[in-house]
This record gives sequence, C-alpha cells and structure tokens, in this order.
Amino acid sequence: MKKSVFTLERARQLTGDVWELALAGDASAIKAPGQFVNLELPGKFLRRPISVCDWTAEGLTLLVKEAGAGTRDLVRLPAGTALDTLSGLGNGFDLSAAPENAVLVGGGIGAAPLYGLARRNTRRLFPWRCMGWEVAMQELAGLGECTDMEDVEGLEDMDLPLKVLTNSSRSHGAACILYPGVLEEEARKTGSDLFILPSSIHEVLLLPDTGNEDSGELKKMVSEVNRSYVAAEEVLSDTLYRYDRAGKRVVIV
Repeated sequence: MKKSVFTLERARQLTGDVWELALAGDASAIKAPGQFVNLELPGKFLRRPISVCDWTAEGLTLLVKEAGAGTRDLVRLPAGTALDTLSGLGNGFDLSAAPENAVLVGGGIGAAPLYGLARRNTRRLFPWRCMGWEVAMQELAGLGECTDMEDVEGLEDMDLPLKVLTNSSRSHGAACILYPGVLEEEARKTGSDLFILPSSIHEVLLLPDTGNEDSGELKKMVSEVNRSYVAAEEVLSDTLYRYDRAGKRVVIV
C-alpha cells in the first residue's frame, strides 16, 4: 500500500450513471490488474474504494458508478482537484496462472478491472512485434501469403518510413495498439507523434508525424487498401488516427 496524492485530470460521462476518471500521479504501487484504490473525498469522513480499470506509471483510469452522495460528488469534482489516495490495495489477478483460453466475465461496474486484465494478459499470450515494411513483406512472401499490398498505387512513390505493428501470430494483431506502452515506445524511438493507418484487423501501419505528411493522401491510401486489398470481414477502419505522445492518447485525424 502507498499513500500519495493524485490529481484529477478529467471526468467523462460514459452512460447515465457511469463515469471514467483519469487521475495523474505515482501509480507504482499498482502491481496487478484487479487491485483497487481508496480515495479521500473533500468533506467526507470515509474513503471510497474504487477498482482500478487501467494504469500507467504516471496515472490511473477508474470507472465510477454513481451509487450515493460520495460517488456523485466524486465524478463532479473539477479538473485539478487533489485526491489523497491509498493505492496498491488488494491482491489482484495472477497472470501467470491464467490459462490461454480464459474467458473474462463481469457484470455492470464489476467489469471495470477486467479491461486492465485483458490488456495485459493478451500482451503476455500474443507479444507485439513492430518491423519495417520491407521485412514484413519478406516474411509474408516466405510464408507463401499474398503480398499484393506491395502494389498499392502510389505507395512506393511516397517513400514512406512505414512500420508494421502486429502480434507474434500475425492474427488480430491490430489489437497491439491497445497494449500498454507500445505506442509510447514506438513514438519515443522516432521522436515524434505517429500516424496510425489501419490496414486490417491483423496489423496497423505506423508512420512518424514529421509535419510534412499529407493527411488527406494518407486517408485516401487507407481507403484504397481496404477497398482493393483487404477482405470485407478483415477491414478494421477507413479512419486515419494519430498517437499524441504528449497526451499519450490516440485521436482521429
């Protein structure tokens, strides 16, 4: 257990009575999904125990359901409010004991800690890989898979430093953008924000945002790939995204 102060960055209403809270602070005491924090609320005697939905080294994400006066006040606190917090409470889930075919079941607000569990267990079972475009095409050719993506109109002429993000099985690897720390690490390597081009459900393409890229052309490329080279059931999105490394978030371009 660790006693520290977290700062409320934002409160976002998800449903009629469920809110997402983002807290900034030292989350080093959180060691496993399924742990919880105890928050001291202004003007309240008793602390409120809240499950940790997700976390990074610098903060927490909590899902809070309005169940009384305390939680109602909590979700309406202004951004910048300092909250005295006991963190690292509870044993959490033991990922080493999780079977590969585990099914996660939760109801209502009780499902909150399963998000962090799913993110970390999936990363454990299907490690992420990020490789250059040419390496990815060579691997596909070696596996005897179709490499028509090499012929996407204008791709070679654009001479883009694309990288392919997927998982070790190359199946449903686009989910790697949700793995904790992956986009942050790739952005650190390039020293820039990243454009995310969803090429299929099995992978995404990452491109450093140097400020010289034409987002309109990138959007057209995503649509062209989806329309001409990707099976309908494997299309992820026609939308272009960008990873904002300062805010550590993914936004729609």
